[in-house]
Amino acid sequence: MNEFYNRLNELKIPFMVKRGKYKRLSMTYDRKGNLVIKVPYQANVQTVEKFVLDNLDWVKKQYEKAKVVKRLYIDNENYLFLGKTYLTKYFESRHEEVILNNQELIVYAKDESPASRKKVIDKWLYKQAELVFNEMLSAAFNRMRDYLPKYPTLKIKHYSSRWGCCYPKRAEIVINIDTIHLPFDLINYVIYHELCHFVYLNHGSLFHQFLSKWVPDEKKLHREFKKYHTNYE
Repeated sequence: MNEFYNRLNELKIPFMVKRGKYKRLSMTYDRKGNLVIKVPYQANVQTVEKFVLDNLDWVKKQYEKAKVVKRLYIDNENYLFLGKTYLTKYFESRHEEVILNNQELIVYAKDESPASRKKVIDKWLYKQAELVFNEMLSAAFNRMRDYLPKYPTLKIKHYSSRWGCCYPKRAEIVINIDTIHLPFDLINYVIYHELCHFVYLNHGSLFHQFLSKWVPDEKKLHREFKKYHTNYE
């Protein structure tokens, strides 16, 4: 695999090769901007190398989308919230708060330091995520209650490479805080996806049939996630 290793290194694209019980070769970017090459156990070196080199244009194009955005916490930065982009405006104030209007995310922080501004936004963002995720979880559970043993506990945390996960044995779902940057329909998809795992643990055909019962356009929405590789720091 020396040739594709060399090519990716020349392009300065961080990558990792993961062998596992995959049905086919595939590539994706995790939310830190790393290229993840998923290789079935039975695939030989030549097959993997050809697959990567044949798809090098896609790798380069997607890498530009997947780069981590280093936020500077200055005026007029783009800020994505619930699928809409806002421009940031910062003001110094004893009273810390965030105000959202049609075009701007207005932040009042105690001082002009990036750390202070980040703290205010992060606190506000977590509160917004709690409100939105809990409301959508409640609506989804009410539709699915006949299939679910009990109302799940919702936790919010940061993941580097997934939007959410679930723990059926303890009736708990965890949603990535960065999910709050997505449009409502994709947040809804994440919540239904995790709830469906209480019935089907894997991603087999029965799982997808069950998911499509609640989210009829689940295949289309699944493809939409490719637009949102960007990770905010």
